[in-house]
Amino acid sequence: MKIMALFCLFGFLPFFSNVEINEAPKHEMVMPAIAANDLCANAQPLSIPSSVSGTTSTALNEFSPSCAGGMNFSNDVFYSFVGTGNEIEISTCFAATNFDTRIHVYMGSSCVAMGCVAGNDDYALDLNCMLGPMPRKSYLTLLTIPAQQYFVRIDAASNGVFGDFDLSISELIPAPIELENIWATSIDRGNIISWETNSEDNVKWHKIQRSNNGREGWEEVQRIYASPSAENGGTYEILDKTPFSQSYYRLVTEDYDGSEQISKTIEVIRKRPEFTVGQIYPNPVKGSEVSFQVESESEESVQVKLMDISGQTILDYPIEVREGLNEFVQTTVQLKSGIYFLRIFSKQGYVTRKFVKQQ
Repeated sequence: MKIMALFCLFGFLPFFSNVEINEAPKHEMVMPAIAANDLCANAQPLSIPSSVSGTTSTALNEFSPSCAGGMNFSNDVFYSFVGTGNEIEISTCFAATNFDTRIHVYMGSSCVAMGCVAGNDDYALDLNCMLGPMPRKSYLTLLTIPAQQYFVRIDAASNGVFGDFDLSISELIPAPIELENIWATSIDRGNIISWETNSEDNVKWHKIQRSNNGREGWEEVQRIYASPSAENGGTYEILDKTPFSQSYYRLVTEDYDGSEQISKTIEVIRKRPEFTVGQIYPNPVKGSEVSFQVESESEESVQVKLMDISGQTILDYPIEVREGLNEFVQTTVQLKSGIYFLRIFSKQGYVTRKFVKQQ
């Protein structure tokens, strides 16, 4: 009454009569949805291989038996997969995993008829699992039974702990080849690359690749079929006719399913002449072409002249020589029977090679 009287006294009442008084906004609390694979019965099926991201932050605990240490009541989520008959690996050892995980693996036809077959809390043999902002991650391997149902449970090692994780599951397929050794030898005509295997299984191709630095720029030199009788090992050899002065080689073995296995890298250093031209072959030639090799310590453009016995020029053309050993082919289809000369001009002078053309 006193306040109203004052408003009337000073003439403020008409002003306040038009003021709307709004109620304070109401905030509704939205609870996060429970993880879809919170229960074993709703386990997320995974194919092999698979990589998934998950969280236990929105999960509860189902009180399943522990396969990795003591029982606790931390949040957990479930996945499932079908065995392949091969050894598999399961891991949470990734940067996105931000809590101390445990992996439990069960085998059984259903969630009510399953038992522990493997588990891991902290995997100390892999630095990816034990180092970083959040160490103590988990990893295990397991030899699976074909067509058998498996369940994977991810939880924390301590009560009240939860977080995000990355999970991978993949097969550890035996390598298709057991390589005994690989080596290379430098000869006048190029580099010979040789290798021996102790065993081969389902191997289709042996491919030798070359690089000039051993890190990148790998190119295929030659591929050969795996020997059908090399189940208990085999011996192979190829000739690289155009190596670099310093060449790096590796063997890439390709399986029939397209998977590949890469060997160690080996190095071959050739003597570095300023400029040399090898002999022409075949000589005499009865076919349609001859070959010759040029080895140089640097890249350069050289001139090639093809001349007959009288010294008359038949062809005159440039070729680009790269550092190392180069091989070139000269056609002889247009040549009659007789004696011919190839003269190669470089910065150091010229070299002449003779060959005979026969019909």
